[in-house]
Parts: sequence; C-alpha cells; structure tokens
Amino acid sequence: MSSSKLDEKYYFERALNKVEKNDFRRAINDFTRALRINPENNRIYLLRAKAKFKLDLFIKSIEDCTLYIKSNPESIEAFLIRGDCYQRLHNIELALKDFQKASSFGSMDASEKVKSIEIQIQKINNKIEQYSKKINEQPLNPSFYFGRAITYKNIENNKVHNFQLAIKDLCKCIDLDPSFEEAYVELVKLKEFMEIYYENKFYDSEIILCIKKYESMKNLRLVAEWKKHQEEIAEEFDKRILNKPLIKEKLFYVIENLKDQYSEEQIGIAAGYFKKYENNKTFNKEDFQKAKLIAEQSFDKNKLYEFKWNNPYLYSLQIFNNRFCSFTGSHGYTAFVSVRQIKASKEFDYSNSDLKDWNIETLVADVCCTASDEQEAKELIDIYSFKEPMKYVDIEEWFYFNENLEYQDDLPFSDDEIGEYYGILYDDCIIEQRY
Repeated sequence: MSSSKLDEKYYFERALNKVEKNDFRRAINDFTRALRINPENNRIYLLRAKAKFKLDLFIKSIEDCTLYIKSNPESIEAFLIRGDCYQRLHNIELALKDFQKASSFGSMDASEKVKSIEIQIQKINNKIEQYSKKINEQPLNPSFYFGRAITYKNIENNKVHNFQLAIKDLCKCIDLDPSFEEAYVELVKLKEFMEIYYENKFYDSEIILCIKKYESMKNLRLVAEWKKHQEEIAEEFDKRILNKPLIKEKLFYVIENLKDQYSEEQIGIAAGYFKKYENNKTFNKEDFQKAKLIAEQSFDKNKLYEFKWNNPYLYSLQIFNNRFCSFTGSHGYTAFVSVRQIKASKEFDYSNSDLKDWNIETLVADVCCTASDEQEAKELIDIYSFKEPMKYVDIEEWFYFNENLEYQDDLPFSDDEIGEYYGILYDDCIIEQRY
C-alpha cells in the first residue's frame, strides 16, 4: 500500500475517532486532510457533511451533501441531511424537495417529514387568513399586525417576499404603537437571522434605524436591570459573609494559597473581615488576626493538599472585586476584536489586555491553541475568517464562590466583569465557544 493511501487511512480513521468523541471540529479537519490526499473518496463528503451539521454549519454541510449526491444520486442519507439543513435555514421549499426525493427512494422518515411540513404550512396559511380578516375589521390594532408578522416569519421559507411581508407588518405595528417592544425584538431577530445564515445585509435603511433605536433602548434597560441585579447579589453576599466569615481550615487554606499573590488586607476582606459603610469596605484587621491565629493552631499543614484535593475548584483560586473566585474549566471561549476598534477606542484602554494577533504565526506559537502546526492554524483561520485584521484572547468562564467557599453555578462573572478581568471591552468582541 502506498504512503499516500496510508496517510489517507490514518486521517480518515482519526476523523471517525473524533466523531465518536463528539470532537466534530477536529474531525472535519481530518476529513479534509483525507480528501486532499484522495479527492475520489466521495464517502468522506457525506461524513464531513454530518460533522458540519452537528456544528450548525448548515451551508457548508449542504455543499458537501451536494458533492456526494453527484456521484450517489439515490443516497437517502444525503438527501435527509441536506433537507434538514435547508429546514434549519428556513428554506422549506428546498427541504421539501429533498425529503420528497428521499421518500421516493423508500425512506419512511422522509415521508413523515413531508407530511409534517405540509400540515404545518396549511395551519400557518389558515392563521394568516384569520389575522388578515381581523386587520380588515380593526386596521388600527397593532397586535393583529404583529401576530400576522410572526406568522409570516414562521412560514420557514427563505423567499424574500415572506420576510418582507413580516417586516412590513412589524413596521406597521411600530407605527401604530412605538412602545410595542416585541415588534422591535422580532425585527432584530429577522436581521440577525439573515446576516448569520445568509450573510445578507438588511433590506431597508428605515428598518435599520428602527432596530438601532430599539437596541439602544433595550441595552440601556438591560444594563440597568443587570447592574441592579448584581448589586443586590453582592449586597446579599456581603451580609452573609459578614455574619459568617471564613474560619479554621477554610481561612487557613486561602491565606496559605494566596499570601504570595495578595495582601493580607485583600485576603481578609474577601474572607469576610471588613466593616462596611455604604459601598466602602475597610479591613477589620483585629478580628482577622484573631481568626488567623486560631486557624493556624487548629489546622494541620500536612492536610493542606488533602483539603485542596477534595475541593478541585480551589486549584485556580483568585480574588476579584473583593471576592474569592475561580474558573469552571468546563467552558472556554475565544474573544475576537478588530484592530480598527482597538485603535479607534477612546473610552476604553486596551493596553493592559492579553490580546494577540489572529494569524498563523501567532496560533502556532500559542501553547493554549488547539492548532499544533501551520496547517491546523490555517484551517482555524479559515473557520473563523474576518474581513479585517483581528486580535484574540482565550477566556475562561469564571464564577464567584459563595460565602462558604463553595462552587455555586448561579454566581458567574457578568460580561462586564469578564471584560474587566481580561482587559477587553466585551461589547466590542465577537465571542466563539472553544469547548
């Protein structure tokens, strides 16, 4: 067997192994390598299409299915996958064609999909007729225009006229009632859908202005609500830890593990030894020293490792905003921000961030990156491609410990706190999940 055949087999089998482990992105990379060695192995197109579907890369999955169908025109599986992609992309006509094709080859699953779609379309058409009748009877009722717009949108057909009809009704709803927030929300959803899946710019400049107006109002409201919520959580936390500060082994542990990184005052305040006046905290040194002495006398240093082993989240213990925190290790992200935004930013200083250039050379040198060589780095650049120079930073999902120094999944960092921690403005970034 030739070396190229061996290479193809190696990458192909490694890709299948990655699929079994649900590591679809790396599986796609290995399927691509195998195809470069042997472009005649058409089966790889189908397997790669399935992996791309798992990652919601519907358009790319359609391309692979189409290539496979050229040499396998009666493949039920390929038509089903492509039909599912079209359906997820709200192109019901092409989805129906593929399901009907698969059905003609004997697929019962495809037949059920065809029946389901036809029933759905009939229900939606009936609903549109009902809303149109109500609008004729009460032409100044914004709720009827909104209802019909949502129905148009749910036709799940990417023909432009359906989206245009939905947009027209949403704008009419807003004209009749400028405070109809749900109408703004749906306009934003339509815009995002078209830009994400079809890379289309939005149709009407007036609608863009309408969306910007809503986004501005929504952002102000959400920021205010979130800040108030965070303040309430922090206030409640302060009350609890003031009433029951860390003592004995927990206090001893945080002192021993953080004394080289933080001052005694920082550790003491985070551990609950402070006095509070309004939003200001002052270190209660006297009480802290007493508790520290008791902790040192009551806890065996030899058990420090055992304590740490039984509390795995404490391995990455840090202090942020006067509270103990750590990262989960279960979710990682990459934040991208354009060089243009960084240079133009007047309100935010990026000089303290760990941002790196998004290019092949940097990715190969980055020990935290999944790319092990130049080829894998190039594939990452192709997957996350941009029209302008970008910088990136890998970020973790951080959380605060509760007052008992325990992990609690409802105490995550806010977006602003993540931005502050990594030295970035979160709203400037494009966020992609790594794992």
